[in-house]
Amino acid sequence: MKKIFLIASLIALPFTSFAQEVKIGFVNTQEIFSVYPPVKEAQTQLETESKKMEDQLLKMNEEGQKKLEEYQKMTEQPNPDEAILRDKETELQALQMRISNYQKQAREQLQRKQESLMMPINKAVKDAIDAVSSEGGYTYVLDEQVLLFHSSKAENLTSSVRKKLNIPANAQPFTPLTNN
Repeated sequence: MKKIFLIASLIALPFTSFAQEVKIGFVNTQEIFSVYPPVKEAQTQLETESKKMEDQLLKMNEEGQKKLEEYQKMTEQPNPDEAILRDKETELQALQMRISNYQKQAREQLQRKQESLMMPINKAVKDAIDAVSSEGGYTYVLDEQVLLFHSSKAENLTSSVRKKLNIPANAQPFTPLTNN
């Protein structure tokens, strides 16, 4: 009987020690990104780039509008030259294709720019979370935004991560980047 109890105790020992060693923390990454200065800098760069592209697109659309008005005036004339009308139609179609291609390329370029700007920021935040987790001996650290429940035993590590990233405690949030 003693042997069975001893064997059962030895088998259960790893499970009880594992349960006692689990330490869980959580971080509000949305809050961190909303006050982290490099995110604001990246957002400013993207807004500047986007504005340049919008201005270029506006110029292209204005050019298209002028050409369309010219074409419409020509069609309203008595006996318009069919060859010139076909040339104008071809010109309008080419311009429309150029505008469409530019829009696609601009979206792709902005997406690549956002990814290249955010990659080192994401790495810095992850490294800070890893450092705080290691220093505190946490087994798991979860993002608060995806938690449905956390007990009072789980620790909020957001302020520690903010300190690790040198974000002042009184930093005011700005509008974070979104994927459009």
